[in-house]
Parts: sequence; structure tokens; C-alpha cells
Amino acid sequence: MSYLKKFGETYRSEAPCTLRIHPGLVLPESDRDASGWYQRSRFGIDRNQLDEVHRLVDLYQIRVEGLHVHSSSMILDESVFGSAAELLMQLALQFPDVRVLDLGGGIRPPYREDDDHPDLDALASSIKKPLERFEEKSGRKLQLWFEPVRYLVAESGILLTQVNVVKEVGGRIVAGVDTGFHQLIRPKLYDAWHEIRNVSNPQGDKMPIDISGCLCEEDDLARQRTLPEVREGDLLAILNAGAYGYSMASTYNSRPLPGELLL
Repeated sequence: MSYLKKFGETYRSEAPCTLRIHPGLVLPESDRDASGWYQRSRFGIDRNQLDEVHRLVDLYQIRVEGLHVHSSSMILDESVFGSAAELLMQLALQFPDVRVLDLGGGIRPPYREDDDHPDLDALASSIKKPLERFEEKSGRKLQLWFEPVRYLVAESGILLTQVNVVKEVGGRIVAGVDTGFHQLIRPKLYDAWHEIRNVSNPQGDKMPIDISGCLCEEDDLARQRTLPEVREGDLLAILNAGAYGYSMASTYNSRPLPGELLL
């Protein structure tokens, strides 16, 4: 709220403004909504503060042209996006200059063959009817924006790594590779799953194996994966590394950033 006040004092109506709204619990019951992401989210102006928002907008004549909600890839129920859009449309009726509703990112790409992820046709259907009702009631046309970069690029990136050593540790077979969480932090940070393929020996006998990174601390990229026999010198492909891969990589432990090749 303090940012909105500073914005109004500095720009008044000279620059357009987009308000990020915290929608609270958009959908009370949703089996696939990861226990109510919108309720737990810390992002945006609380709906209880809308009276103060209107006061500041009127006081400084702020030109509100957009409304935004921060979505998450934890949301798997398409109707949740529709409910968020409908809430923003209700608010848009209170701001006559609004022309854009931004539903943020949050469209999850599949990381496994059987992964649950939003169906784009169902998502579009959940938004279409509220939009038609808004246009009929207000006589205004709105632009609906998404920020689906992860959905677009995640599957386009592959991290190639070479196996330095294969050994047995505590009854488990471990392959030590020449990458680690300094180049792909998602498994360490989020316990994220990335499919791994043995490029060098795709037809080998299947075996359970841990894939361990090269940093001198706990650096597991995968545990107990069933892969074709992994040998020293083999190339492994870690899939779905196109989003939050290189962009979150670091030179931690004096390690270089990975090279990038565009095909």
C-alpha cells in the first residue's frame, strides 16, 4: 500500500498503474489446488484494503489500467484460474480505465509422462464465460494476459552431463557426474523431479542408481532411478531443464556456468 501512495505522489495520472491483488481463497474446494495456493500466497493487496486503494486512487488520480494476480504452478485445477479471472473482472468494474487482466504464470508443464498439469482447453473454457459476462455488463473489451514462459521453455532445455565415476556406497550404486546443484538447483531446492536418460547406453539392462553431483556436499540430482546400465564416461540427459536451469545457475564453489548450445 505504501508503494501505491509513493507512486501516486510521484506520477499521479501521468503513468499507468497495475494493481496486484491478493484474492484470498478463490475456490473453497479444489482437490488439485495444492491446499489453496491463493489463500497462502503473500503477494498482492489484500481485498480488505480495497477501500484504502480507492481512496489513494481518487486522491492522486492514479490511472489504474491493469489488475494482476500471482498464480503458481502448484495450481492444477483449471477452474481456479477461471475463478481468479472472475474476481479480477469484478474489481475491473470498479476501475473504469482497466484494460488488462494479468493472470500471471503458473501453467505447469508436465515433468513425467503421467504428470497432472492444466489442460489449456479447459483453462480457456473456465475464463471465456466470465469474460463474456463482463463484456456484456460493462460494454468494455479486456485483454487477458498470461506469463507462461516456464510452460513454453521448460521442455526445450536439456542438461547434458558426463559420468565421472560409478561406485557402490552403503549398498546403493551411485553415479557421480560433472554437474550439480550449481547448474541445476531445482532438485536440491524444491525436491523437483527431472527425467534422466542414458544417452550413451539407452538399450542397457535396467538398474536402480543414484545420480550424484560433483560438489563436496549433499548434491543428489536423483535417487534410486531405474536407468539403463550407467557406466563411467556415459552421457546422461537431464530433461525439462529449460526453465529455472541456467537462469538459476551459479559459480558456487568456483565452478563455471554451463555452456549453452542452441539447436
